Amino acid sequence: MEFGDILRSLRKEKGLTQAELAKAFSLGESTVSFYESNKRTPDYEILKKFADYFDVSVDYLLGRVEDRNAAILENIPKKLREVGIEYIEVDKTLKEKGLTPREVIELIEDLDKIGLLEKYQKK
Repeated sequence: MEFGDILRSLRKEKGLTQAELAKAFSLGESTVSFYESNKRTPDYEILKKFADYFDVSVDYLLGRVEDRNAAILENIPKKLREVGIEYIEVDKTLKEKGLTPREVIELIEDLDKIGLLEKYQKK
């Protein structure tokens, strides 16, 4: 699938019209229409905003990977290593707790900022 097809699918999943999506990003409705018909492509900043809004990776938006969270999932072990925690079975935890990969990364970063990860770090 191409970017426009993926964007249309994500927009419809959220139950949004092109006008509503355009308004959420301060874009013209025709701009969203051009994106969805693959006549225009968004700039890097808009791509990042779409990825955050739809909670998918930019690679997924661009059709480079089929798993919408592939790139985000790859970063979880890296984030854990950054704070000195050995990789654990994150996928199982995600499914059990209903957390998105992005939420897990944000949680790791937040806990690290306030010093709560220290007791889990390798000595």
